[in-house]
Formats: sequence, structure tokens, C-alpha cells
Amino acid sequence: MATMSEHLAEQLNYQLMQSWLIYISFFTVVLSVNISAIGLVATKTPRGTPRKIISITFVLQNAIAIITGLLMAAYTSDVVDFFGRTNYHSLSLFRQLGIWGGIGGAIGHLLIGIAWLLVAFTDKSGSGGEKKQEKM
Repeated sequence: MATMSEHLAEQLNYQLMQSWLIYISFFTVVLSVNISAIGLVATKTPRGTPRKIISITFVLQNAIAIITGLLMAAYTSDVVDFFGRTNYHSLSLFRQLGIWGGIGGAIGHLLIGIAWLLVAFTDKSGSGGEKKQEKM
């Protein structure tokens, strides 16, 4: 029969695994939508207020995603600490993977947020889409 701490350890292990599966799914979807939307907004949306509003909305979404990545890193560290206190074998590799996975996700969202700011506040598309007028 499993002891109370073994049962708690099993539950925490399952919860941590499910949390990472959900986070990876969230990260994949949000990043895919952001990259697709950047391309669409940068090429199809007129400059000015509409582009800025759309961009700021996505920047806020990425700010929330940055916090989520950092919370995942902290949560993983806390769970690994718990396992360390309950006489389970050292899980330092899992701690490092969790911390760097969460921080890496946060950095990815930070970079996408910066890309959105560039889309919102730059006047040139850089895609060669703007035609130069020839002098007569």
C-alpha cells in the first residue's frame, strides 16, 4: 500500500507532466497564430491606428505568455524541490530542463512581442512592397 507521501508524489508528477503538455500546446498555438498574424498584418493592413491596435493586442497577449513561461519554470523548480525533500533521487536535470524550458518560452514570446512593436511603429515594410515614384 502506498504511503501518503508516495501518493502525493504520484499526483504531483502527473500534474507536472500535464502542466507541461498544456503549456507546450499553448506555446505552439500562440506562436503559430502570432507568426501568421504578423505576416498578414504587415502585408495587408494599412499603416496607422488599425495596425497599432492589432499589434498592441498581440503584445499584451505575449506579455501574458511571458508570465506563463516564467511561472512554468518556477512551478517545475518547486515540484522538483518537493521531490528532493521527500528522499527521491536527485532531479536536478529535470529542474534545469523545466527552468530553461519556461525561460526559453518566455524569451520566444518576448521576441515575438518586439516583432509586433516593429510592425506597429515602423513606417517601412522592408519587403520592397512600396513603389518608388520615378522623377520626370
